[in-house]
Amino acid sequence: MSKHTPGPWQVIEHSWSDTGIYAVNDRVAKLSIYDEATEDTQEEMELTMAANAHLIAAAPDLLEACRIALPYLADVLIADHPDYSAVYDAIAKATGETP
Repeated sequence: MSKHTPGPWQVIEHSWSDTGIYAVNDRVAKLSIYDEATEDTQEEMELTMAANAHLIAAAPDLLEACRIALPYLADVLIADHPDYSAVYDAIAKATGETP
């Protein structure tokens, strides 16, 4: 299993062009649109950056939810069912393991 920074993670917006994702006092990731944004694209890029930041910040919680759900899915689905496989594959992707 891969080692990642424990959650919870939170989004802290620094400016229109930079957003950070933090766990306690440690920055986990930084998103930036400074080099790519133009006057015509800035607003849309800011919205996309914010959406991506919130998805990244939710990653530890989503991984834990998948880990909790997997045994319950195993009880009601066969292992090659697409729903079971999707959760199993998401865990493998999040932890850097091959599904």
